[in-house]
Amino acid sequence: MVKPMKKVFLILIVLIPLVLLFSTCDPIFFIVSEETKLNDPRIDGSPTKIVEAGGYLWVASGKTLWQYNGSSWSKFTQSQAIRDIAATAGYIYINTGDNSGIIKRSSFSNISFSDIINSPLSDAQSIYGIDNILFISDKKSPSQFSNFYLLDAASEPQAISIDVPDFNMSVLNGVAKDSTNYYLCSTTGIFKISPSQLGSSVFIIESDKTFTGIININDNIIAAIARGGSVSPSLHLISEDAVGSSVADFPKHSEGRTFFSSGALGLWYKPGAVRPSLLLVGRQDNLQYSSTTDYINGYLEISLDEGDENPGKIIGSFREPGTGSPASVDSNERFKTTLGKNPVNSIIQAPSSIDSNMTLFASTQQRGVWSYRPNNNGEMYWNAEE
Repeated sequence: MVKPMKKVFLILIVLIPLVLLFSTCDPIFFIVSEETKLNDPRIDGSPTKIVEAGGYLWVASGKTLWQYNGSSWSKFTQSQAIRDIAATAGYIYINTGDNSGIIKRSSFSNISFSDIINSPLSDAQSIYGIDNILFISDKKSPSQFSNFYLLDAASEPQAISIDVPDFNMSVLNGVAKDSTNYYLCSTTGIFKISPSQLGSSVFIIESDKTFTGIININDNIIAAIARGGSVSPSLHLISEDAVGSSVADFPKHSEGRTFFSSGALGLWYKPGAVRPSLLLVGRQDNLQYSSTTDYINGYLEISLDEGDENPGKIIGSFREPGTGSPASVDSNERFKTTLGKNPVNSIIQAPSSIDSNMTLFASTQQRGVWSYRPNNNGEMYWNAEE
């Protein structure tokens, strides 16, 4: 009869090699070993998009506007919740109010907000700034949206209606500009506006696609992302006269279902580079919020041409962060166990003029602002910004 001590010894001899074997093969063991303690977010809740202006990054959550100077955050508390923020060449704007959507603005250095004068808005929803112009999406009724623009230079700024003949424009999801025109991205298409005729727009695409985001890759290349759902989200390039056919589609889930795009779009630069290497595009597994391990969120990467001949050209197809070169993260497994669990509404890399580390930030749907920084062991991780 084998003694109890010998039994324990024999069991250990059998189990230890099995544990070692499965820990190298099964990603669950890797995930457990790679997980880092999640921070309590300094900027919690459901933050707005993150914008860069005036030498700072800006974001808001609840009643607080936050300003990042490259090393620390300052906060400016308002009397009402902040729905959205935007920045132009001269001002930071906030959209406040529970049911009215009141637009206020302040200079970048001395934060003191004042209401926009003579604004005809009913219920401002989203705001986007570019050059010295603020674009505003205003909800007139449950089924009708109107869009306005506002010029910084006006001594008494007014929101002026953008005329869209025979068409009630829906929610504005972004604004971009090439060397000639402004492009407004909405849930029902892309609109073109000439700087010399800001009150008139041209509807340049009408389709069954819902566009959730738009971005300048450079002065000549603008990309817009379609939401997806019944079909995979698709990336389209904008030209003077039309929106081109898809240049890249999201890969499908391993279980065969399609993803959604969250609308987040960001450019990623290598340290010291003057041209972006990657376009980052927010991915959402389900339109109902969830951060459980059953869902795959975060963002996808796609390469951009960094050369002189075709700078900014889309190269290849979408891929998981950390699975190709270049990559915005060191480890795909670490990404999947952190930010990859969370839908993101905004992605931005701080420029070197603000942050010498060029930190990458993301605004998540319900878990605050996150950043990609080294942990206590010096390993790069996505985690809630402390």
